[in-house]
Amino acid sequence: MPNSTSSTALIDHLGEILYPIQAYAELLQKSDADIAFIAGNVLISLCNDAERRMEQLTDGMENQFGSLAVKGSLVKEIVRGG
Repeated sequence: MPNSTSSTALIDHLGEILYPIQAYAELLQKSDADIAFIAGNVLISLCNDAERRMEQLTDGMENQFGSLAVKGSLVKEIVRGG
């Protein structure tokens, strides 16, 4: 959970969660078969970790703000592009 609950802090936190996935996806695109196999396994692991961290973030935000406020706020930020 980020220290601040501002929209910018939340979007930055999401970026921190998703950055490793993006980096490995780019590596996968540039790799030969052996490296791509290993990177693919790491990517699966990173996605699983990101899913767990997103659930923790959502749970923390729901505890703090209530589920409807969180969903509405995130939808507005995503639609506006952060």
